[in-house]
Formats: sequence, structure tokens, C-alpha cells
Amino acid sequence: MLNESWIPARHQLEFGLVDCDFARSEWPASLCAQLLLSYSPVRPRLEGMVGDFCGAYELNVGIRKVFKLEGRIHPHVGAGIGILGASTTTRLKDYGYTQEENRSALGYWGSAGAYWIISGSFLTGASVEYSRSDITLFSHRLNPGGLHVLFYFGWH
Repeated sequence: MLNESWIPARHQLEFGLVDCDFARSEWPASLCAQLLLSYSPVRPRLEGMVGDFCGAYELNVGIRKVFKLEGRIHPHVGAGIGILGASTTTRLKDYGYTQEENRSALGYWGSAGAYWIISGSFLTGASVEYSRSDITLFSHRLNPGGLHVLFYFGWH
């Protein structure tokens, strides 16, 4: 969910292409990285903004603390920095697409969630994340981050 200035493209479907963390057993927290892409079939109603649809993206790195509790449920918190960006694109009938404008900037993110070990090495979970950065897209100052609700399936 992006801020109000993104209306009507405020709610975007997001895909987490990668979300991973690495740690040695003696480390108190793990190093983590994620790549998130979102999409909306419309663009914000801001003066001068062009394109048929828009999207946002994040490449985040940071640390994540997983609390290894008794049982199969493990809460976690994380935070770090990221490159956050957004773009608008126009579909050119049968000729493909053209990107109207694309901007990115350094920002930050934080998350909290939990995962459940289904069996063996497989897990499923959910987390809530907030990210923030400031970009200028078509002369408008926007935050390509926002509130994320992520559901995931994975392997550990």
C-alpha cells in the first residue's frame, strides 16, 4: 500500500522474487536480501504524469534476527537499507512497451513476522514490512515504498 499521492495506483500487487538470509550458527543475526516488484494497471492521477500503468521495486539488504523457539513457529525482525524506485510505462499497441520515466533512491526498510516449519526443510510464513525513500517522478516527490504484507513459502 503506497501513500495517498499514488491514488488510484495506491494498492499494488507485489511479487517477492527473492527473500533470503544467511547466517552461521554462532552469529546473533543473519544477513538478508530481498528483491520486490509491484505492479498496478493504472498510474497516479498527478499532473503531468504519463503512462498506462506503473510499478515500484525494491532491492533491500540488512540484518534479520530469527528467534529460534521451541516448536515449529519462529518469529523474526529485520531492518536495513534499500534501493527503492518506481516507473510508469506505456503499451505501444503491437510494438511492445516504452518506459516513460524511472527513478530510484536509497531508502530504508523494517519488518516483523513469523514462519512455521511445515516439515523437514520447508516453511511458510507472513510478515509486515514498511519501507521509505524519496524519489521525484514527473516533478512529483513520491515514496515508492510503503506498507507491505508478505506471505511466503520457502526452504531452510
